[in-house]
Amino acid sequence: MDRDLLPWPAGFGSERPGYPMAAVIAAFFVPGTLLFLSGVFSAVDESDPLLAVFCGAGALMCGSGLFVLPVFLRVRRRRVPRMTITQEPAMYLPARRSTMIAALGLVLGASVWTACVLVLVLTIREPARELDHVWNYGVLLAGLALSLLGAYGGWAIANWLRYRLGVRLGPEGLAVESGFIHQTTGWDDIAAIVPTEENRHRVVVVHSRDLVTVRRTRLVRRNGAAATAMRVNAIAHRIDPALLYHLLQFYRADADRRRELGTETGLDRVRAGELGGA
Repeated sequence: MDRDLLPWPAGFGSERPGYPMAAVIAAFFVPGTLLFLSGVFSAVDESDPLLAVFCGAGALMCGSGLFVLPVFLRVRRRRVPRMTITQEPAMYLPARRSTMIAALGLVLGASVWTACVLVLVLTIREPARELDHVWNYGVLLAGLALSLLGAYGGWAIANWLRYRLGVRLGPEGLAVESGFIHQTTGWDDIAAIVPTEENRHRVVVVHSRDLVTVRRTRLVRRNGAAATAMRVNAIAHRIDPALLYHLLQFYRADADRRRELGTETGLDRVRAGELGGA
């Protein structure tokens, strides 16, 4: 993409990739994936179905965790989103579904793996003390809780995938569908647009005086930060964080240009980065 880079907002922190965090993730998940895969082959050779499921779930859990590495490795300053025009009309920035699918694999793998640990602990460990039954009940309850939590998380992520995740910019206002919540606000109701860094993610927080929020899950607290302000993650939408920030600032400030949203003129403006850089 041949365009001038827009100024990097100070609130995003450093532009440098998060190599230390990526190294920690790789150091944990790469050996784990290889170890569990070797365990799967051994279990198949020994005709041990429980061990095969245990190692297969572990391999799914660790392998899915590797998909988060691109989040930390590259900032992608020249990344332009895969924008489309909707019927409203409006400009639509779709969210990447691959990360959510990887999260689904991570959560489901962890849930099945925990359930297998439960079975292995309760069936292999031989009682040696009078308090063994207390140990067994404790392990059973803890593992059951973790398994149920993982199953619920997997169900929630799978449910979120049915929504059309992304950001819609129309002449009248802004709408964000995250799978967790659906939020809308008018351009003139936006009080502030703030660039922030959250866990090495560049997030644009949109504060509105009249924000309409529909929660998709009870995991989002009614008065929590996620429900009281729009939060647009640049990584989740495959876009240069600076471009995302200046895009929202440009159409918030220039009411006359909002009619471009939902037209090829608006798409060309974003692709060229002609957003003022203010």
